[in-house]
Amino acid sequence: MLYRCCFLDANDGIEALEVIEADTLTDAIDDAKAMLKSRPQHEAVELWLNSKCAFREARDKGEEERLLRTWRSVG
Repeated sequence: MLYRCCFLDANDGIEALEVIEADTLTDAIDDAKAMLKSRPQHEAVELWLNSKCAFREARDKGEEERLLRTWRSVG
C-alpha cells in the first residue's frame, strides 16, 4: 500500500510530504517513526491512506529527551 507521510510544524502545518510504500500499517508506522526521529526540525508526522489519517505521532516537548505521543485511528 502507498501511504502519504506528512511532516508537520508546531501549528500542524505540513512542512514536508513523502510517500511510503509498505505491506502493512505497522511497517509504514515504523518507517514514519524513524523518519521523524531523523528530522528534528519537524514536530509531528501523520500517515494517510487515501482520505483517512491512519496514524499520528507528535513530539512531547515536556521532556528533556523528546518522548513521543502516539495515536492510531480505530476502524
